[in-house]
Amino acid sequence: MSGNNETLMQISKLVAAGAEAGQGFSDYSAGKANAKTLQQQAAFAAMQAASREAVVRDETQQIIGQQYAAIGASGLTAEGSPSDVIRQNAVERELEALNERYAGQIQVVGFLSQAAEAKRQATEALYSGIAKSGTSLLMAGSTQPKPVVRRPTAAQVATLPMPEFKLPTSLSPSVSTRQPLVRI
Repeated sequence: MSGNNETLMQISKLVAAGAEAGQGFSDYSAGKANAKTLQQQAAFAAMQAASREAVVRDETQQIIGQQYAAIGASGLTAEGSPSDVIRQNAVERELEALNERYAGQIQVVGFLSQAAEAKRQATEALYSGIAKSGTSLLMAGSTQPKPVVRRPTAAQVATLPMPEFKLPTSLSPSVSTRQPLVRI
C-alpha cells in the first residue's frame, strides 16, 4: 500500500508540474495577445489623430475662403486689417490642428508603453511557469521521506543509564601562589 501511495504522490507532482508549465504558456499567450491589441489601438489612435488634424485643416481652408468671400461681397479689399485677421485665424486653427496631432501622439505612446509592459509580463509569466514546473519536477524526483521524530516513552527513559556526577568536596577558593604582576 505504501508503494501505491508513493506512486500516486509522484504522479500528482508530475501533473502539478505540467499544470504550472501550462499556466505559464497560457499567461504568455494571453499577454502577447494583449500586447498585440494595444499595438492595434495605438495604430488606430494615430489614424484618428491624423484624421482630426486633417479635418481641422480642411475646416480652416473653408473658413478662410468664406472670410475672403465675405470681404469681397462687402466691397472691401482684403488688404490691411481684414487680411491680418484672416491670417491670425489661420494661425490659431493651425495650432489647433497641431494640438490634435500631439494629443494623438500621446495616446499612441501610452498604448505602446502598455503593449511593452504586457509583453514583459507575458515573458515573466512564461519564465515563472517554467520555473515552477521545474520545481515541481524536482520535488517529484525527490524520494527522500521526511524524517519522523519519535519521542521515547517513559519506560524507555527509565532504562537509560544515568551518568555519575562527582561534586567537589570543598567549595572554597584556592589560594594562588603566583606573584602579583604589579609590584608596589
